[in-house]
Amino acid sequence: MTSGVLLEGSEQIFENGWVKREGKALEVRMRTNDLELRSVTEADKSNYQALYSDPKTMKMFTDNEERLSKMDLGEWQQQQMTTVAKRIDVWIQRWKDGIPFSAFAIYHKNGDFIGHVVAGYGDHPGESEIAYIIRNQDWNKRFGSQTVEAVIQKWMPYLQQNGYEVADDDGISKRLSVIVATVRSDNDFSKRILVKNGFAITDEKEAWGGKRLVYKKDL
Repeated sequence: MTSGVLLEGSEQIFENGWVKREGKALEVRMRTNDLELRSVTEADKSNYQALYSDPKTMKMFTDNEERLSKMDLGEWQQQQMTTVAKRIDVWIQRWKDGIPFSAFAIYHKNGDFIGHVVAGYGDHPGESEIAYIIRNQDWNKRFGSQTVEAVIQKWMPYLQQNGYEVADDDGISKRLSVIVATVRSDNDFSKRILVKNGFAITDEKEAWGGKRLVYKKDL
């Protein structure tokens, strides 16, 4: 890896996973065979803006396919960069507040930024929703699979075992117990990754202008 995982003052929390604590603030690193997942920081903002403004990478994410069909590319890209800059501020503040249901920037071991993963708040107390984006030039290299496996098999169980709670929009909190993901029905790649990590289809719902499959996994 181009940057050391073992940050000064960090502690190992599971195999290939470390956390640094400063007051209530958290900074986390996780390694896979090819990747390093890092708590998102201000330094990642330009990389995120490039990722979110790439039409091929983002086409199947949220409602971008429809928006791209109706908008000028430059206008769409500007909206994307503005939106993700605001989201990064939220994710960074969560880490500063010691709230671990936040985002990780994904870097290849050669130092290249390749994507993003978030395990944030779900629709119900005790529920975390995971979503990830890998830049298009790195599709079909098992990076998505490695990312999801690290978060689902290592990070989420660590949080559950340590009693972390997830609140809903009404502020009702419960201990983390369920992980949720939603996927477009034609996104076979993501569906395979979720099934491999123990998720099962439980429902369908309307979101982002179309139907999405709802996958869940109990911890």
